[in-house]
Amino acid sequence: MGTLISWLGGTDFRARKQGDQGCALVSIAAREKPRRILLLWGDGPRTPLAERADFVQWLQEQLLEAGCSAEIGVREVSDADDRVMDFAWVWNQVDRELQREPEDEGDCINASSGTPVMTAVWIVRKKALGGRARLLISSKEQGVQALSLPPALSISLTDLMSVQPSRLLQRVLSGETRLTVPGFEHLVGESPAIKDIKLRAQQAARYPFPLLLTGPAGSGKSALAEAIHGTSPRKATGSLVAVDCGTLVGERAIGELFGWKRGAFTGADKDFVGRYQQADRGTLFLDEVGNLPPAAQQLLLRALQSGRVQPLGGIEDIQVDVRIIAATNSDLRLAVQRGQFRQDLLDRLSGLTIRMPGLSERREDIMPIAERFLDTFNREHRQAMESDGIVWPKRFANGADRVLRAHAWPGNVRELEHVVTRAILQTSGAQSHEVTVPDVQDAIGRSELASSTHDALVSQPLGPGFDIEQVLSSVRKRLIERALDEAAGNQTNAAKLLGLPRPTFVRQARELGAVAR
Repeated sequence: MGTLISWLGGTDFRARKQGDQGCALVSIAAREKPRRILLLWGDGPRTPLAERADFVQWLQEQLLEAGCSAEIGVREVSDADDRVMDFAWVWNQVDRELQREPEDEGDCINASSGTPVMTAVWIVRKKALGGRARLLISSKEQGVQALSLPPALSISLTDLMSVQPSRLLQRVLSGETRLTVPGFEHLVGESPAIKDIKLRAQQAARYPFPLLLTGPAGSGKSALAEAIHGTSPRKATGSLVAVDCGTLVGERAIGELFGWKRGAFTGADKDFVGRYQQADRGTLFLDEVGNLPPAAQQLLLRALQSGRVQPLGGIEDIQVDVRIIAATNSDLRLAVQRGQFRQDLLDRLSGLTIRMPGLSERREDIMPIAERFLDTFNREHRQAMESDGIVWPKRFANGADRVLRAHAWPGNVRELEHVVTRAILQTSGAQSHEVTVPDVQDAIGRSELASSTHDALVSQPLGPGFDIEQVLSSVRKRLIERALDEAAGNQTNAAKLLGLPRPTFVRQARELGAVAR
């Protein structure tokens, strides 16, 4: 076989002094007979160099007796004193060493030697990143065994960091204290679910391995990804680059992610740096990752395994350091069963998973979120409202909260934002500060109507007679008319609702014959 990688610590030295034939390092090396052994020295200055040299000599003698003539190398890990129980530090050291010497098929790792945190890092790394090396453990009772990780195994950093939840977490989840997590203030809510998510996200932000965000559409996964990057060390070294995987099709998906060289295909008249490389030393956010085409999935897996990408038409790999945050509102395990998503890629992406619940699962957060949207609208559109003679600021009237809490919110936070905006724009009177119960009910009704209209449009039978341009024009016209209706005919406000410049909105409305109803 190739290389055996192992931490070297106090247990190994004690085994040598006591003449212990059950030394895990010796047992594994004797069975596997590697060509080379790489020992990561994490005991700092506490063990004299002479004693280390004696250990290496003893190890060579033990292996020669077992018929193994491996070359033994020792890599001293700097600043190790008193840090061998620090999960983040151990992870970074292992990551650095394996970048120097990438794993090969014939390599193996001794997961028995070292501190419990060192063992945990090997396990988490294998689960999160895969890797070619096998994990091996050894004990006197059962000898050398391969450590296999069940596919369904889910590892939580919170569980690794402490045997039981901290007193702080207990107090927060029980409602004894309000949770303030720096950098996550925009994740509004005091429900137990959102408190737990904030704490887990804060911890996840410290580490470089992939993170999978799951949950229904509109639940706030993109906002969570932004907060995690914004509180991570990578914010100081790189950008958050977001990619909507649902828009990537065929070869375009590969080029968009990994770039291309000039002349790689017709129309490639200049080099393009792909999103993966743009996120170097930062974070790449892959939204709706389940929609990636198979070829792009394969190349993404390669990039995750090797830390290298190759643009279309390129001949050399480019080294990149990227942290992946992926998001999905679909069941990727079911997609794997259907052959639509790679199991090995899912294993890589889901080393740590955080699920964002829908609004129906945290109804106590509905009004705090709605109030936040109302405050934001008042702040950002004060000048426009005052110039239009509309009383400012707006506030919810009595009873509006009951209507908002009673709605099912199938579109979650995104739908709530749209409903609040519509309700403000169509307030019963321009001279009233209040967003009334009828205003909210009407806005919710329009939201449901828009959803049913969308379903009718996209469910038309495909085939002969289907005209996609006509369907898209109908959708565009309906959206413009809806915006005009909700803005009471005010074209400036209607353009804002659609995120269009006013001249563009006016031109498209005229071309499509769209008018307020």
